[in-house]
Amino acid sequence: MGAALAIPAVIAAPVYGLMGFGPLGPVAGGLAAGFQAMWGAPAIFGFFQGAAMGGAAAPAANGVIAGTVAAVGGAMARLFGGA
Repeated sequence: MGAALAIPAVIAAPVYGLMGFGPLGPVAGGLAAGFQAMWGAPAIFGFFQGAAMGGAAAPAANGVIAGTVAAVGGAMARLFGGA
């Protein structure tokens, strides 16, 4: 069970950073901060920010991110002649 939770977390951590979600809140000048400034903080914003902070949503959000990364990677591999 531990590996099932750890692997998505390892994949998701840099994605949170790219999206501008940090362990202490939105990163100043990041995409998340810009989104929040324009549209406030809808539920999906809170979901990903809470996950980046290690909250209760983390396992679900990490799984969504890991699955998305795997799907995009597989699609790119097929598109560019890989597997």
